[in-house]
Amino acid sequence: MKRYYAVLIPFYTIFLLYMMFYGCGRHPEYGFLQLNPLQSITYFLRYNSFFSETFMVNIVGNILVFIPFGGLGLLIRKLNKLPLLFCLFLCGISVIELLQYYTARGTADIDDVFLNTFGMLIGYVALQVAKWLNLADIRLALSSEDPFTNFSYNK
Repeated sequence: MKRYYAVLIPFYTIFLLYMMFYGCGRHPEYGFLQLNPLQSITYFLRYNSFFSETFMVNIVGNILVFIPFGGLGLLIRKLNKLPLLFCLFLCGISVIELLQYYTARGTADIDDVFLNTFGMLIGYVALQVAKWLNLADIRLALSSEDPFTNFSYNK
């Protein structure tokens, strides 16, 4: 699993960045900065039905697409600790949101930061549960050393 994740996550990240800046009909018109916490979430909950396309894309989509980033501990052992992963992800997603504002390719919305971080946390918890249940030998992949560092022809 670790091998597949290591190959797929860079491509997924590039695709996601493309979608955040160029996909979905984004054109550089104007940037908008929304710093009132929970304003967008409240708006989408109040004025859209739960299963509407607008709600699904803006709320559920912002959570689901960032779930894979909770598994970054599979690639970088230090990121298997939640405080470091949380801080780095929060900084990274905040920079991306601000870049959307400065490039006029979207809205820098604090609620997007909340939702994206929540998605990453779901992925992290799912990885920890999978590790605890030892699904697909994840515990072994996380605890084993790099096979090339301990290799010797003399053994």
